[in-house]
Amino acid sequence: MRTPVTPRVLLLAVGGILGLVLCAGFARAGQRASRSCRRSIGVNVHDFVHTSLKIMDACHQRTGRQTQDCNMLSSPQFAVARVRADSIMGAQCMDAADVLTNYARVEKATDLGGVLLPALQRLLESNGAALQGPPSTAGDGVSAKSKSRCSRAIGKATTAIVTQVLGRAVACQRGKDKKATSFGAIDEQCFQVDAPKQEAKVRSSITRKCAGLSGPQVGSCSPLPDCVITQSLVTARAAAEDTYGAPPDARGGQCGNGILDVGEFCDDGNRNDQDACTNECVPARCGDGIVEVGVEECDDANNVETDACTHLCQLARCGDGIVEAGVEECDDGAAMPNADCADCRRPPVTCTAAGLLATGSLVAKSGAPDLGGVTVELSYPAPLGIPGSGADPSVRTRVTDVSGAGGFPTVNDTDSNGDGVDDDLKYGYALAGGAIPIGPLVQVQFDCPAGTMVLPASLPCSVTDASDTNGLSLSTCTVDGSPCRVDADCQPPKATADEGTCDTSPRPRCTITLAPPPG
Repeated sequence: MRTPVTPRVLLLAVGGILGLVLCAGFARAGQRASRSCRRSIGVNVHDFVHTSLKIMDACHQRTGRQTQDCNMLSSPQFAVARVRADSIMGAQCMDAADVLTNYARVEKATDLGGVLLPALQRLLESNGAALQGPPSTAGDGVSAKSKSRCSRAIGKATTAIVTQVLGRAVACQRGKDKKATSFGAIDEQCFQVDAPKQEAKVRSSITRKCAGLSGPQVGSCSPLPDCVITQSLVTARAAAEDTYGAPPDARGGQCGNGILDVGEFCDDGNRNDQDACTNECVPARCGDGIVEVGVEECDDANNVETDACTHLCQLARCGDGIVEAGVEECDDGAAMPNADCADCRRPPVTCTAAGLLATGSLVAKSGAPDLGGVTVELSYPAPLGIPGSGADPSVRTRVTDVSGAGGFPTVNDTDSNGDGVDDDLKYGYALAGGAIPIGPLVQVQFDCPAGTMVLPASLPCSVTDASDTNGLSLSTCTVDGSPCRVDADCQPPKATADEGTCDTSPRPRCTITLAPPPG
């Protein structure tokens, strides 16, 4: 007896089939996007390489009539070629995330050109320097014209070979990609091709135009013409490998191979993580958490200047001019030692019957912007006190502007811990025109029992807000949530993918000195 097909069963069956069809459709759409991206990369890289080599050739043709290095790609025509390839690849690869994973430091399609094209540029410039460097100046009896003719033949030869071999590899890979479901490094079979058709022609041309000349005489390799053909083939293969990159699991051994692969900013051929080029193939820098031997004394990966490792990656020490938080009360640098700061400690001051004077001063790094406004917060412990609270007249009479700038002060004395006793004084100061001078800013007269010994360190002072003379806020600077200073190169270099937020104008800091009131 046949089981009847109910509408529910039929609906589930149709839904399942439809789901499979849709999944297959999405997969095919993704593969089409990846193929389109790979095709665009191949075509545009080939055009970029060909144009770059032709620019070099044209420059060498004018040898003697220009001063630039023809093996350095910096002309306006090159810039146009690079922008064109960059923009087209970025647009064509928007939906090909699986292809982008083949390139280190590429997170989105618009990153592709900025990583791939500079690597190819370095490859071509290196090739040019190897094959068409400065000719020998020795008195070898060979005319400059003969050397130039030979050098131009070498340039044309390498352009022809690199362009043809790269073009054939790209065409081969395009054919492979048509049937592929995943897209990794270039297929090795795309290098198993016959010798380039141009080989016999360029061999004959170099032999004829460089007759009687050695490679070093014309700034090239040796022996001619074989070394030119070999070097050109090596460059073509490297360009093809760079074009398609490699999946992350296949790139593991690239850093440290001595070759500047795509996505690398340096490669010194070793796995020493403490030299100028790290094991991530990015330049060592203060703040990367790796101590560069012979350059850095420490590196705590935060660029904070007031901890045990300064923002310059030097061990904090008394006399370096930086107050180490929790360890030093003061550090006057080259002025050490003096009566006000001995061994990075400020001596206590004794309260008199008239109380105690605390002077808050601004300290700024050289080159810091002019200040138009600043807010200083001064915390003070019992038994120090000020009559009144908030902005009472009794509070304002105890707070004096000592900057001499004629600005507009604001005062607010508050209770910070809720015990009913004021212990925190905020002092705001602004100028309508001009700049607040660096140095003494505000003086506060506290009441305290006569004979009480008070350490300057017990009155911490901080700058909680600041702005320049244009009214722009001078905020703090962070990388990955850790504070750092602009003058310590807080902004990460392009070698890293870290996003940093850095203010171009660091705030000043505040220091406190104590003295008994006059009289």
